[in-house]
Formats: sequence, C-alpha cells, structure tokens
Amino acid sequence: MSVEDFRINAYVRQVLSRCWVDSKTLRYGAVGRIVYFHGRFEKFRPPRRDDANGRSRQDEHAEDAALLARVEKEVRREGLVLDVVFRLENFRKAQGKWTATGV
Repeated sequence: MSVEDFRINAYVRQVLSRCWVDSKTLRYGAVGRIVYFHGRFEKFRPPRRDDANGRSRQDEHAEDAALLARVEKEVRREGLVLDVVFRLENFRKAQGKWTATGV
C-alpha cells in the first residue's frame, strides 16, 4: 500500500465520521489511489422506537441517498483520488442519482 493510499484512507475515515456514516456496515479502502466502498451505506442513528419521531423508512432512505451523494462528492474532491467504486447492497446509482434498492 502506498503512502497516498494511507492518506486517502485517513481522509475517507474523516469524511465518514463527519457525516455520521455507520462504519460497522460499510467497508472501504484505497488501492492504487482508487477508493472502494463495500457493504451497506447507512447513517448512524440511535435505536428508534416505533414511530417515535414520525419518520418513515422512505424518509430515511432519501436522507441516506443525499448523504451518499455528499460523501461521494467529498471523496472525489480529494486530489489524490483517481476514482471511486461503490459496491453497495442497499443503494445503486442510476442516471447520476443514488436510489435505495429496498434491501
């Protein structure tokens, strides 16, 4: 692993932490200055009670999709990053927009 990959990994860790992304369900790593994301992309949320805040799963998916777009944009903005590859279980990118797959 190159020095650039270590720096990229540290930067990605900062971005995910700043955005409250659940790191238990998402793996990431840089290889050859290309960042790979695997697993499930979810925002960290405290345990919810049934309809405690009136938010539906659809609202949470929309929020997660917007957050995923933000994370992708921030990671791509890093000058050392050549590309970003997503292999997510619960989201896919279609026509430039992230949508939940319902998993």
